[in-house]
Amino acid sequence: MYQICRKVLKKYIRLLGPSRILELGGGLNSTPLIRNELKKCGGFVTTLEDNPYWCNKIKRYDDEYSETILSEIVFDGIVKYSYSLKGIYDIVFIDGPDGKCIVKFKNYFSKKKHCFRSLSNGIQSIDMMTYIWPHIGPKSIVIVDCRIGSVCYYLHRYNLKYRGFGRKAISAKTVRQVKKRCKNMSTGTIRMCSVLKRS
Repeated sequence: MYQICRKVLKKYIRLLGPSRILELGGGLNSTPLIRNELKKCGGFVTTLEDNPYWCNKIKRYDDEYSETILSEIVFDGIVKYSYSLKGIYDIVFIDGPDGKCIVKFKNYFSKKKHCFRSLSNGIQSIDMMTYIWPHIGPKSIVIVDCRIGSVCYYLHRYNLKYRGFGRKAISAKTVRQVKKRCKNMSTGTIRMCSVLKRS
């Protein structure tokens, strides 16, 4: 997880005081950070992790503020976690799945007509917005750790407001191309940490 995402996660958890957070892809940095911040506001985080090794490492720290669930990455029209989501989440943090799913579902990803083929970074998460869409409300925010290709796809396909943090992630030329097709980009570029919200 990029350092800037640590700062952004802290900022929005403290600002919103969320009761429910969904973390897609656990981490030894992000998951403890979310749990520690939620202790201050009494919220709860559900972490989905598809790697059994990492799931076991993270699960050791589960407490009354958190649960870690081993959830396989499956193909069901889209590439998603097998876990059935319930209810509305105040914050969703997208930091998974990892790039191995591109190999696992290579036929799907090779045919996937996402809108910016030159932006291949992070396309393994391209279907995560479809997966979470019924579970984010008008006040929910989605934080994405890098995954530039997926962020551009989300902006192209969904009616979202965008705010970026950290250093620039793509060139000015690519920004111009993206902005022509992503009308809700309110900033000059795509950055290393993205915050998205329904328009």
